[in-house]
Amino acid sequence: MMSFLHLNCKFEAKVEFWQNDNKLFEVCSTSNLQNEIDLQVFDLESFKLKIFPLGKTNNVAYTANVESDGENLISKNRQVKVFNLPQNHFYFIIFPLAIKSSNFEGFDKIEIEGEKIKTLCVLNTIKKRGEVKIFEPFGDKVKQTESYFVNFKIEQAKNANLAITLLKFFQDLYVLDIKSSKEYLTNVLSQKLTENSLKTFFGAFDECALVNYYDDFSVILFNFENNFAKVFGANFENNLISNIYEIE
Repeated sequence: MMSFLHLNCKFEAKVEFWQNDNKLFEVCSTSNLQNEIDLQVFDLESFKLKIFPLGKTNNVAYTANVESDGENLISKNRQVKVFNLPQNHFYFIIFPLAIKSSNFEGFDKIEIEGEKIKTLCVLNTIKKRGEVKIFEPFGDKVKQTESYFVNFKIEQAKNANLAITLLKFFQDLYVLDIKSSKEYLTNVLSQKLTENSLKTFFGAFDECALVNYYDDFSVILFNFENNFAKVFGANFENNLISNIYEIE
């Protein structure tokens, strides 16, 4: 049976038609063409639309599932509206999925790579470091799929200032970069400590500060929610932390 598809894309985009993991064909909606694209399809079944924005834009690529019950088409994505018209005509209105609608605020940099959104948040630490998060569209929502840390410049040798080394350890621990935090420990201590044991020993904290209130330099860990703080000092071997103890 012949079906007639009418696509009204509200932005410049490439639209791919997929069925059973096979791409059937693709069409492009640009400012040089009319808003509506008309297609004739035989034996229409459920399919996927993959929409890729064209040009420089804040819109992101996404996939819309369109299901068929034999007579009607139903879109499973809020960005794609399907209207079932008489005599096997189906009218599609395709809206963009904009990055601003996904509440991407508080990041220092945002990049769009195909279907992926890459964000960078510069960390307020002594080391010049940042956290990268990767987001991908799932239906009409965007979910985080990956995260990792980056350095903005080549790390120098461990700082001879032991106080700064202790502070760096806690700053990495705060952002849960366990691998980097353990670089400031001796091999013996590093092998003893796991992510769970570190969390249990130090507890949750919201901020850390280096102070010289006590016999040796130390770091205060602040917990804002419970309004309390803990103070820790350390012993060193060859500029690496060999022991960490609570000051009471």
